Amino acid sequence: MNRIDFSEVPKEANYFLNGDLSAGTTAPPGIFEIPIASSKIGQADNSMSKIKIFLTFFRNKVTPEKFGNGHEKPRGYIIQEQDGRSQYSNYYQFIKSFPNRFSYLDCSTDAENMFTCTKNYVQQFDLNQDIYFSFNMHPKGMTERHLQALERYHKKIQRYYHDTIQPISFQQAADLVFRTDGVQ
Repeated sequence: MNRIDFSEVPKEANYFLNGDLSAGTTAPPGIFEIPIASSKIGQADNSMSKIKIFLTFFRNKVTPEKFGNGHEKPRGYIIQEQDGRSQYSNYYQFIKSFPNRFSYLDCSTDAENMFTCTKNYVQQFDLNQDIYFSFNMHPKGMTERHLQALERYHKKIQRYYHDTIQPISFQQAADLVFRTDGVQ
């Protein structure tokens, strides 16, 4: 398991990195950081989220998704195998994760959880400036349920924030950042 310590990153929504992770700056040059939105969530929201995950996992075990020929939906190719993993490791990891109240914006099938994470993340910063953030997303793992949740999330964001949050591409973000700062 990899553990990465991000505790030394600047407390800004976005910044430029010039070689020293803890010395981010709001002015170029450097690499402009567009982080995956993340935040701590309240205990009640955390518990509800974990219960939804468990219920979804249980429902999928009882009635797995099927495709055309009646077989279970393929999950892709195994990239890395870990020998000696217990058959209970998924359950153990789930139970172990219960006290963890950290959430990151992952494109999941839970639109409410994505919205809560976004709202908690955005409220940390000055809304009088542009804030760029991204999703964690694995397109190969996207299903129709993910796309439906993403649509519900987008509609909920529009209702809550009106026009203050706009979905844009990384290219559009680069154009905006470098045009705004006068860098060519």
